[in-house]
Formats: sequence, C-alpha cells, structure tokens
Amino acid sequence: MPRRPRVDRPGRLHHVMNRGIARRTVFESRRDKRVFLALLARAVRERRIELHAFVLLSTHFHLLVRSLDGNLSETLRRVQNVYVRWFNRTRRRDGPLFRGRFRSVPVDSAGHVRTLVRYIDDNAVEAGLAPVAAAYDFGSAVRHVAGLPRPRWLHRDLVDGPLLPLLAAGVPRAEAYARAYPSRLPADARRWVERRLLHPHRTPIALEDLATAAGSRVFAWMRRKARLADGTRPGLPLVRAESVARLVNEHRARAPGGWIHAGGQRPIALWDVALAGLLRSLAGETLVAIGRRLGTGRDGARRLHLEHRDALEHDVGYRGVVVELARRLLRGADDDRDASGNASCHEVGAPLS
Repeated sequence: MPRRPRVDRPGRLHHVMNRGIARRTVFESRRDKRVFLALLARAVRERRIELHAFVLLSTHFHLLVRSLDGNLSETLRRVQNVYVRWFNRTRRRDGPLFRGRFRSVPVDSAGHVRTLVRYIDDNAVEAGLAPVAAAYDFGSAVRHVAGLPRPRWLHRDLVDGPLLPLLAAGVPRAEAYARAYPSRLPADARRWVERRLLHPHRTPIALEDLATAAGSRVFAWMRRKARLADGTRPGLPLVRAESVARLVNEHRARAPGGWIHAGGQRPIALWDVALAGLLRSLAGETLVAIGRRLGTGRDGARRLHLEHRDALEHDVGYRGVVVELARRLLRGADDDRDASGNASCHEVGAPLS
C-alpha cells in the first residue's frame, strides 16, 4: 500500500519523533548527539526548518520544528541518512539504524505548543537521565532556562512567548520558565501526546479551522463522528479527557437535575450522555476507558454513546449545549491548571497563525 503523504506546508509546526530499530541505541555517546545536533543546525542554516525544542535520548529523539519550505520529509530524511552513514562508518557496521520514517504530528495551537514543550522537557527526567530538565545537556530546556549563550540554530521566540509578561515583571528567567512550563506533565497529557504520535496520519480536520468554526460546522463534524464510531475504534484525540470531564462536571454542578431527554420510554439524565459523547469524539477515549470513568462498564458506555448519537440528531436543546461545550474545549476556553494551582497548558488553545 502506498504511503500517505505527510501533512505539511510552509510555516507549519510539527512534533517529530523517531526511535532506533528494535528500540536499539542510536546515540551511544555525547559525540553522537553533537553530530546529530550539528546536522539539525545545518538544516536551520539552510532555511529548511526552525528548531524550537528538542531532546535526544539514547534510543530516540523528539523535536518541535517549523517546516519553512513545506518539505519536512526530505529535510529530516537527509538529516537521518547522513547521521546513519556517519554512525555506521565510525562503528564499522552497516544496515538500518532508525526503525523507518520519522513520525510527525502537526501542531495546531498555542496550547499544543506548551504541552509539547513540557512533554519534550520531561523526557529526560522520565528516563532518569537528569533530576530536572534544565540539568540535561542534550535537551533544549537547559538552553531556554539557563543563562547559557543561545545557539543561533535554536529559536526562542515561540517558547519565550508565555514567559514575556513574567520577564517584564522582573521574574528571573529560570523561575519564569518553570511557571510557564511546569515540570512533570500530568499523566493524561503524556498519554494524549503519545496517542497522537501513534496515528501520525489520522488528521482528518484542521484543528485551527474547527476551533473557530460556526456551530453548524462543529455540529456536522460531531454528528459525522458519532455515526462513524462503531464502538471498537477510538478516534484521534483532539483534547485531553481530563479537560472534557472537568468542563462537563462544572456544568453538571450548576444544573444537576434540570437537563433531561424524553426521547425514549422514560426520561434520561443526559450529563453522563454528554460526557460519554464528548470523551469519545474529542478525547478519542475507548469505551472501556469511558465505562471505567463513569462506572458503567463497557456495555453501559456503548449505550450512553448511542444515546448521544440519537440526541444529537433529534434533541435541539441537547445539540446546542453539547456543540457549545465542544467549541469551548476546542478553543481551550477551560483553564487547565496543574496540581499546584498554577496556570498550566491547554491541550488545545488559540489557533496558531
């Protein structure tokens, strides 16, 4: 089967990742990592990409890059191929080193950027290579946080955006960075990033378009998603499950018993129906995960999803509320906060220009 074309265009941001074949080590020494960074720096100098965040681990790497010429595939293919030839020549080996094509996921919002920067930073800590991201030499955090000279090939404007108000108020740079990009990304946010990487080509919509679309278009998209969902295959996660649950439960608390649907033989309270439907369509949750969250089991989650599909079609009141909730989630209107109460990152947010 032919490969699907990579979603790219000039100016588009991407989360890029690749790992060694059979999870083997691809960076065996500090010199290996310096060579790989030098190849990325060459691509930056040639005005093919901008590099905004990165981490190089022993078996894989993560990058946040902007494609400047709309030809990310060729640029990263060249970087990897040159590195593999150098690696093999210095080890007197041959054969592949990486598992194949790199994975790339388009980054569509400012909140997605903030989540990814935290995710990329946390990889070295998660792997036990450093106590904090800023202590790891081969990640971008040390260059963004510390007062080290910034290499010309690492762009700072995108990452610095959330820091600027704090820096202007006199907050030291390291503290400002820690506030804007709190360490230890929540587990559900890590799963969200990693699930998107598992399906790099399943980008059926432009998130920045849907986030600002009219309610009729959001409804049409949700209805199509509800019809396609057969109960076996979750979709691409657009927002985090925790954000969906928080927003729905806030509305439930304000109107705990006043929202019912009388389409069946008996009235049914619909907040769980709305939660199940939004978790399925926006967060890409499985029926098992939805059933576990709601205490209904898989079969109960399927019934709730069917109620959601029916209500979207036939209940105008339900449709209006659910579409508005979806629009708020897609715009990042719910303020996602970390455990300390500090403003954290939206999984989606204001669309990037």
